[in-house]
Amino acid sequence: MTRGFADILLNSRAADRTNIESREDCVRKDLTLRLKGVCEHMSKLEFDVLVGDMTREQLRGESIPGRRIRQG
Repeated sequence: MTRGFADILLNSRAADRTNIESREDCVRKDLTLRLKGVCEHMSKLEFDVLVGDMTREQLRGESIPGRRIRQG
């Protein structure tokens, strides 16, 4: 019984690693939608930097092991 549980746990962690990029995209899209209206005064570059910084902080807070943060 314990062996089966360990296999499920390990497989779910492997699945999480394959979904890291999609999680980053999801967070980025969510932040973009939520901030777009209140950050209209910012240039596109400033807005992209803000969303990138906030995305990085969100993922860091979630403590996703082995995550890759895209630069730029």
